[in-house]
Amino acid sequence: MKGAQQQEPMTVACTTRMPLQVLAILRHDITSCVRSCVQNCNRRTLPATYVVGVLLADCGITVLLLVLHALVWHLLSRSNPWDDEHGWELTSTMSCEQLVERATVRRAVYCSWFGITCCTPEAVAAGNCSMVNSVYGVRLVINNLNASVGDVRMVQPMQQLHDCGMRSLNLEANNLAGQFHPAWGGLKHLLDFNFGNCWITGSIPSSMRSMRNLTQINLSNNWLNGTLPVWLDELQQLRILNLGSQFGANQGTDASGLMGTVPRQLSKLQQLRELNLEANVLTGELPEALCNEDSKLLVLNLRGNQLTGGAAAVESCGGLVTLDVSHNQFTGPLPASERWEALISYRVGNNLLSGTFPPQLATNARILEHLDISNNLLTGRLPNQITLLSGLKTLLMSNNSFTGTLTEDVFYLPALLTLDVSNNSFVGTIHEAIGLAYSLQSIDYSNNPGMTGRIPPEMGLLQGLQSAQLQNTSFSCSGITQPYTAAT
Repeated sequence: MKGAQQQEPMTVACTTRMPLQVLAILRHDITSCVRSCVQNCNRRTLPATYVVGVLLADCGITVLLLVLHALVWHLLSRSNPWDDEHGWELTSTMSCEQLVERATVRRAVYCSWFGITCCTPEAVAAGNCSMVNSVYGVRLVINNLNASVGDVRMVQPMQQLHDCGMRSLNLEANNLAGQFHPAWGGLKHLLDFNFGNCWITGSIPSSMRSMRNLTQINLSNNWLNGTLPVWLDELQQLRILNLGSQFGANQGTDASGLMGTVPRQLSKLQQLRELNLEANVLTGELPEALCNEDSKLLVLNLRGNQLTGGAAAVESCGGLVTLDVSHNQFTGPLPASERWEALISYRVGNNLLSGTFPPQLATNARILEHLDISNNLLTGRLPNQITLLSGLKTLLMSNNSFTGTLTEDVFYLPALLTLDVSNNSFVGTIHEAIGLAYSLQSIDYSNNPGMTGRIPPEMGLLQGLQSAQLQNTSFSCSGITQPYTAAT
């Protein structure tokens, strides 16, 4: 099929009784041909093993192969071949009839093609799909596909696959461009819609409003623009919504990406587990009820926007595992919730947050592994409760106005890999307990002029230490033992 030349359409009868000649059929109008096949389908002429489900009738492998051929013709006839064409290359040398003959008793031939997941008898028994040998998923990730999502000829074979049982479509990281054609909204029973890391432009299509069975939307790393639709809350089955990292230009402004505010309607998505809106140009304050009491949200990523006001709204998301609101313009105190028992990652760096470190953050988020509060306006001392974070791996506190002594408590964290307290106003010495921080790989005390005294010899026992920044302090290197070398 690869490199096939466009030719004048031919009139070909499309029924399930005849051996379909692939090249001739592909020159025919796909939509009318599929419609004809469905209307004339006769189950008695087909082995029961090959029966697949469609919305209008029960149809057989011939119709489905026709659709798969339509897909491969549309994409492989381009100048650049796919990176992986396993199985698909058979369509250039074999007819549908020959392909059907190669099928096994329990498995249709196309079910072994690269990127194709079929419904198995076991999956039917488990209730995961309804018809054996129907194509459940198409996953052609990073495969050099070259097409336009605005071309209805791309949508039509997808629609027929959808009508025959496809529920998952993943074409992430390909050369797909253009604006979504409204016909994509016809895939109303689709569960997963993944077009991340492509070249897609325009705004989030309103036709997606009708795709109410979607559990996952990934349109991240594209060139989308405009605002977040207020109708997103109508997609009540959504578990993952990833619209992060958009680069589309917005007319009349220098801003690139999705703009406007975070819609308050998002709190109505009761099944949402992951919300990623990072690296856009969202502005304004977060809605007060970002999450409700029944929220199942686990991952919240608002990194790299222009959001303002307090960050306390995130405290309503009580089941969070990952929180990232860094690189915004949030003000007020550090957010902390008594319900964050499952929190593993807390990143609020590069904002305008002020006040002291809340002890309840350490007492409640006991399994925290990553804590980044750097580049804010925080003051006061680091509370002793920090020692409760026994699983902490990363502690980033740089570029604040913390004061007081940095006691030995921080060195009683057995999993700590990175400690950065640079550019603060800490005083005192490095406690000899640093020798107990045996996991430590990087430490930065630089630009704390009030830090004085001799570097303890125990620091030389840290075999895994790779970097130590002590510039603009008053430390003395005398007495340090090998193999450690300090940069002062």
